[in-house]
Amino acid sequence: MSTAALDEIVTARVTRVAKLTVDQYERMIETGILREGAPIELMDGMLVYKDRSELGGDPMTIGGKHNYVMWLLGELNLPLRAYGCHMQCQGSLRIPPPFCA
Repeated sequence: MSTAALDEIVTARVTRVAKLTVDQYERMIETGILREGAPIELMDGMLVYKDRSELGGDPMTIGGKHNYVMWLLGELNLPLRAYGCHMQCQGSLRIPPPFCA
């Protein structure tokens, strides 16, 4: 992709965007287009840069706020089991149609 095309996307001058599927995203990793473990996620068909650092440092850094929220979510897991639910706090989640629009 050219620098001009990227500039158009970043500055929102592009009116049409093709959404990616999970299979396409996984294929991009398999073929080396995206590096395994790169700070990029697929969200609603879009590649999104993830930055979990509190001070803008290493994007893969997990800060104190993240740790606290993960702890709070972990506390919910046991009560949810009484309702037959399971909670996954981190990791990939693949939602099949028709649940995702």
